[in-house]
Amino acid sequence: MTVALPTGVEEYHQIIWTFENKNIAQCRENANGTQSCEVTDEGLRDRLKMDSQTGSLTIMNISTELTGLYKLQIIDKSSKKSSNQKFNVTISGK
Repeated sequence: MTVALPTGVEEYHQIIWTFENKNIAQCRENANGTQSCEVTDEGLRDRLKMDSQTGSLTIMNISTELTGLYKLQIIDKSSKKSSNQKFNVTISGK
């Protein structure tokens, strides 16, 4: 199963994703105006995918150990103001 967590933005200065208060991924605007993203948690590197355009996070092969609270911090490109979102992801077995 795959779960997508959208940011709802198309422009940003920086995006930081955390899971259970641990930084797992981030995107930032480079000096040339392009965006680059990286998964910062080695244990999740093969299960997370980031969209560099929007900063949205996709969790692949999700299982119960990846259920919990995901937090998103977006730093706006023009104002540099920060906004936050929370996603509570729950996976239940059949």
